[in-house]
Amino acid sequence: MNFYTALAPVDRPILGSRVQFSAMLRRTHDGQHSGWVKDDLKRPVTGIYIGLRYKQNGRIVYDYEGGNEWAQESTTAAALIVVDEHKAPSVVPFESITIIV
Repeated sequence: MNFYTALAPVDRPILGSRVQFSAMLRRTHDGQHSGWVKDDLKRPVTGIYIGLRYKQNGRIVYDYEGGNEWAQESTTAAALIVVDEHKAPSVVPFESITIIV
């Protein structure tokens, strides 16, 4: 088992499953720090699970010899869920997903 396999939830939905989610992940930038924060939605949204991605939180560190470098602080697994065929997939934390049977 590698590092990324350990991050992915064991009970994640099967590819193509109908799901409902109540929160999304949003990218934030604060000076040199950059990361993903959870935003709760006003009402649940239904979509189709199409995969997972690993998102990193970290900061940019300046090195006089190498220039700007990315310093990773943490990694989290997130689900990709399609809500509309004309929009990009939503990035969703796994703990906010309910599988629709």
